[in-house]
Order: sequence, then C-alpha cells, then structure tokens
Amino acid sequence: MKRFLLIIMMLLIISVFTACNSQEVSPLLYKDNPSGRVISHSDDVTKLKYTIDKITLSKSYQSIDPGVEVITNGLDATILLSLGIVESSGIEIEKIEKDHSNINIYVQNENKDTNPEIVVPQALIHFDDLTPNDIETLNFNIINQNYSPIKVNIDIGEAISKIESSLKISASTFPDISIDRKNDNLFLNLNFINVVDLENKENPIINLNVLIDLTDAKIVKSSKSTVSSLIDEGIILEYVPNKYILYIKEETIKEDINTDLWIYDIQKESKEKIYSTKNKIKSLKFNEDEDKAFLIESSLEYNQLYILEIKDLKMYKANIDKEINPFIGTWKNNETIVLVGKNDTICGVYDLNISSNNLNYITSIDKEIKEIDYLNDYFLFSVEIDNLKEIYITKNFIDNLFIDKGSNPLFVNNNTIGYLKNDPLKNKNLLWFYDIEDKSTNFHSEMDVQAFLKWKDNLGIIEKSQIGSDNPLHIYNLDKKEMKFVTSVRSDKIFLNSDKNILYINSYMNIKENKTKVISFINLKP
Repeated sequence: MKRFLLIIMMLLIISVFTACNSQEVSPLLYKDNPSGRVISHSDDVTKLKYTIDKITLSKSYQSIDPGVEVITNGLDATILLSLGIVESSGIEIEKIEKDHSNINIYVQNENKDTNPEIVVPQALIHFDDLTPNDIETLNFNIINQNYSPIKVNIDIGEAISKIESSLKISASTFPDISIDRKNDNLFLNLNFINVVDLENKENPIINLNVLIDLTDAKIVKSSKSTVSSLIDEGIILEYVPNKYILYIKEETIKEDINTDLWIYDIQKESKEKIYSTKNKIKSLKFNEDEDKAFLIESSLEYNQLYILEIKDLKMYKANIDKEINPFIGTWKNNETIVLVGKNDTICGVYDLNISSNNLNYITSIDKEIKEIDYLNDYFLFSVEIDNLKEIYITKNFIDNLFIDKGSNPLFVNNNTIGYLKNDPLKNKNLLWFYDIEDKSTNFHSEMDVQAFLKWKDNLGIIEKSQIGSDNPLHIYNLDKKEMKFVTSVRSDKIFLNSDKNILYINSYMNIKENKTKVISFINLKP
C-alpha cells in the first residue's frame, strides 16, 4: 500500500513539471528572437503605447543580424529594431507587449511584390510609457509572425576580413554592398573603391568586385580594375601644375642618410635623378615663372640654400653666410627669395637676389616663424606662442596686423587668405578665409578639413574621413564659390593635372614587407 501511494505521488510530480514545460514552448510565442531566449507567456502582460518614427528597408547591410539597439537621446525612450535579412516589401508592427522584464515586439512582414527585394527592415520606435532608464533594464524579443530571417554563414565584417586575407588587399573604407539571388542561392556582392593591391607595385590602387556565396561563405568570383599607375617610390616636395613633380628618395644605411632628388616630367612621362646629398632636404619651392627653384638642405650643424635651374637641371649653392641658417622661405619675385633664418631663439628675415647674390636684412623676431608666404607687397606669416600659432599680415614687419589663431596660412588669390582653425568644441579643423581689403574673417563650412592646397583658380580641399582612412577630396571654385566632390583618396598629398584630368598622390604601401611611400596617378572620370 505504501509503495502504491509513493508511485501515485511520483506520477503527480512528473505531470506538474510536464505541464510547466509545455507552456514554455507555446507555438504562438516560440519564435526567432535576437537573444535566443525561449519566450514565455504569462497573465501579467501590458500593452505598451508607442510611436513608429520611421520604417526603412535598408540595403546598406552593415548590420545583418536581427537585433534591438537602444538609442540614448535625452529623455526619449527609443529603440532601433532590425529584423535581419528578409525578402520584403514592407513591415507592420502589430503590437508591443511588456511581460515582466520582457518587451515582445510582434512583427508582420509584407511580401506583396512578385520580386520582393532582399533588405534589412528597420523601425525606429519611441515608447510613450517608458523612460530611458526603463529600456536599459529590459529584454527585447522580436516575435516574427509570418516570416523567418534568411540565415547566412558569414557577416559583413567577416566577409571583408576574408577578402583582405585571400586577395591580398587593404581596404580602409566600407564597400558598397548588395545581395543578389541566382536561382535558389544568395550571394553577397561587394564593390570596393580605391583599395590597395598589396601585391601589385605597378598598379597599387584598384577597384575590386567580389561575390561571396552566403550558404558556404566561399568567394565565388572576383574582378579587379586598375585605378592608379605607379610613377616611382619617393616623397613629393613640389608640383609644377601639368609640368613637373620634384621628389626625393631617402635611404638610411646604419646612421648615414643618403637623399636623392628626382624630377618627373609629366609631358614626357620620364624621370631623372638631379643630385644626391648626405643631408636632409627640408623644402623646395618654384618661382612664378617655374624656371627656378630653391631648396634648403639640413645638416647637424646648419642649413644651406641651393638654387635649381630647371632648363638644364643644374644645382648651385647660394653664397650666403652659414650663420644665417635658413630653414623656411618663399619667393618674392622670380629673382628674389625671402628667407627666414634661425639662431637660438631669434628668427632673422632676409631677402636674397639670386642674380646679384645681394642679401638684405629685413628684421628680427624673438618668436619662431613657422610659415611664411608673400604676395603683392604683403608678407603672410605665423608664429608659435604657447603651443598655438598666430597668423599675421604685414608690409614691413613693423605694422603687423593680427588675423587669427590658426595654421597653414596661404594666399588663395590677390585679396583672400585661407587658413585652418581648430574648433575645440566641435573637434574639427575648419577652413577660414580672411578678406585683405575688408579686414574680415569668415569660415567656409562645417567640413572637418585635413588639408587644403592651391590649384590655380581652385582649392583642393581634403576632408578628414569620418569612417576610414580614405579622405574625400573636393574642388572649391574660388570665383563661383562652388564645391564639387572628386573622389576619395588615402593621402594628404594630392595634386591635380587639369589638362589630363589626373590626380597625383603620395601614399604608403607595403613593398617587400616594408612600408614605403610611393607616387602614383589616378585617372579621373570625365
């Protein structure tokens, strides 16, 4: 009798646990959800009030997994709902319920089109009855009522890593992505623009298209198209529009530096070594007629000035006292150079007529002059004070007019000075202009500028990248005050050949496992 009662009690206990388990796998609520949790239904369910701010059928595919992202924005309780990869022509949020600490979002997929698109449906949802603190502590579940997300065996990040490793490329920006259907198979179609081909020294920058099977994550097809061609290894010092590129090659053997100066003739597409030195070449600048250039060599003891005549590629040393120690300069006219020499903490300013070898002392400044330019009787220069640069304009270095705090000042036309100014609140370098006649300043735009260059009547503006290391390049027409996007490049040394619609760029690439600076050109689209 006791054994019979014990058996009865055990059967009752088993039946209770079995009933509990069957409730957890209710066919209504046991659906796909981002957390992978089994969703249970209870009697303590509250319908939530909400507003759908926006529904999109995204084709960016940057996030292809189902999930919920909490948007922290002031006092609003907002989420971004992503449903994963789905064939869809739209979605409907049926209802949203709160069940204890779970938020269950019931979603219907609309698939009305004959050929529905393969997209990632997303919804921006604002909750009326919840606070940001509430949604931070809740679990979100997507209850897909009439669909299942397409399962894939590789995400976008893994796909890009696989391509970089297998095809030996370096991609610094996100590719354009689409998902293509062929028969019953889905393929990830990735288009890369301006990536570096690590095994192609002659044509280092390419466009690349890759097809990946989403079923087995294998690369099915890839095709490359050449974007750039190599000119040479080296560092660009100066560019004469549509004529020459002057560049150096540096080699360090033990502690000795050997520097070669080269010239590339753009019209002839030929290059030639000009001379070699054991010193560093600090700077090189052409005069307005583009028939002469000066360069400054730096040794451990002092700096020396040289003159280069382009016609026969002859170099000669300027006959000036070594104590002048020139470290920067600019052309005043075709025969006269403005030099800034440094001796201890004093900067001396001189002008040198290279025809007569006549050197005139102009002034001395007890601050370090960092940059200097000259145009129409005006000297434009910057000095460093307390780790900040101050920009001045003057005709005589006596009446110095303060312009602003900034860097990289240059004359962009006869009446305008351009310079970069850091905005610490926005953490941006903004391009500013100074009107010489009106003595007024104004900024160009909210663009975060990496660098800007004078290209005849235009400015080349290199924008700091917000995504990767490829920088958007824009051309700004000074007369029309119009800006046009050109391309994205991985360099801050970029020069435009307007005759041939070519960009010359100076960028790093790996050659024989060494990071080397190379000069190459990109043909722009007409």
